[in-house]
Amino acid sequence: MSVRIVWFKRDIRIEDHAAISAASQQDEPVIFIYIFDDFLLNDSRYSSKHFGFIAECLQDLREELQARGHRLFIFKGEAISVFRYLHEKFVIHTVYSHAETGVTSTWRRDIQLQEFFQINKIAWREFRSNGIIRKMIDTAGWHRRWNEFMMQDFATINWQNMKAFHGELRSLELNHRSNPLLQQGGSSQGQAMLNSFLAERHKKYFNHISKPYESTITCSRISPYVAWGALSMRQVVRSTTATMNQSGRTMHLRQFMSRLMWQAHFIQKFERETRMEFENINPMFNGVRLEINESLLQAWKAGETGYPLVDASMRCLQATGWINFRMRAMLVSFLTHHLWQPWQEGASYLASLFLDFEPGIHYPQIQMQAGTTGAHILRVYDPVKQSLEKDAEALFIKKWCPELSAIPAPIVHTPWNLSAMEQIFYNYEPGITYPERIVNVSETGLRAQKILWPIIKSSESKDFVNMYLKRHVVSPERKRKELNN
Repeated sequence: MSVRIVWFKRDIRIEDHAAISAASQQDEPVIFIYIFDDFLLNDSRYSSKHFGFIAECLQDLREELQARGHRLFIFKGEAISVFRYLHEKFVIHTVYSHAETGVTSTWRRDIQLQEFFQINKIAWREFRSNGIIRKMIDTAGWHRRWNEFMMQDFATINWQNMKAFHGELRSLELNHRSNPLLQQGGSSQGQAMLNSFLAERHKKYFNHISKPYESTITCSRISPYVAWGALSMRQVVRSTTATMNQSGRTMHLRQFMSRLMWQAHFIQKFERETRMEFENINPMFNGVRLEINESLLQAWKAGETGYPLVDASMRCLQATGWINFRMRAMLVSFLTHHLWQPWQEGASYLASLFLDFEPGIHYPQIQMQAGTTGAHILRVYDPVKQSLEKDAEALFIKKWCPELSAIPAPIVHTPWNLSAMEQIFYNYEPGITYPERIVNVSETGLRAQKILWPIIKSSESKDFVNMYLKRHVVSPERKRKELNN
């Protein structure tokens, strides 16, 4: 029996799905599959948060397919073993999927599969995902091409013409209980989240984007859906553009749109230079921050550093899988600059917590905040300053560090400064009620800058940065020309 296979990866949806569209134009029955790869199940960067969200997306997808007369088959194991199993049962004419900008393990998997498909004369058609261009050498024209891709109509899916597969295959059952603190997966949930943002929540988007408490409502919160493909970037861009055309190009939506392109730009950068998953982007920083201090690292991971905003951010992330960009940056800055720990140690842990873990965003951003590019402003965040500015009333801090709830703002931001009388009054015992601070950021921030700035300013670093910028960055002037042509 000759069949065609649609393989879902980070594209767990049916709308704006070029692979399904291509398969629907043919005569053979179509088998829809998803594979829980063993190497991802055993990778410390992926956690039950991710697999639970994926399961919810798959359940939503399964219902969508069933409504159209098709079934979804879910496998667990090595992808090569799954396709060998399918090859033994069928004559596989073509496999359809979207290209994936993933971790190194997914690249190796795809290379292995490509060889298997070639040997067995199976065609594999990969489609462009979210505007990312594979094997792009020159950045010239990227912004224009990305915009053109975003404005293209969705590929037509001929559901009436598509033949369903009615046989039996081994398939994994989804046994997942939703966590009410996490965003629920699925295209329907993602679309509802996007709709509520465009209808109302975006109206204070830019005002609150850096505030940890308010941003939980006024940020879009669609990042997990885009990361796992329950929504395509094109769906988001097209919907946002339509809203802007109807209600005016507000500052908030313009800022949101700029960040959508910014997100794609970083994934495109990672697509070209995947070594940043493991290596410093700028080799001049090799040899810096090599020693691991387990006690400092564990205090950071546990949200017990003694700095309220740092700890509240980590605890919020552990519970909900989401915090805003500023708090993510502060967590990395605190780990790498104040605790002087290797960014690689924090990158894997944060990946396991971010419900929206997207390798193409994660690693470039981690290195930007760690200062290992040399091409960006060195940001050594002072967590006390951030706390006073971004959570002045300590609403976020008191929600996630309830042991501090009796202490009023502003003194709650610096509990180590409480006088003996204040400690008695607020029933606060240093190191018992709440951890004592593990470092003094006034000292550690200066130390980090004294070490990093000379490297950044060195001629060797500047030479590398110039070469790096030529590879990855388009000048504002050229970008404007591209977008206007």
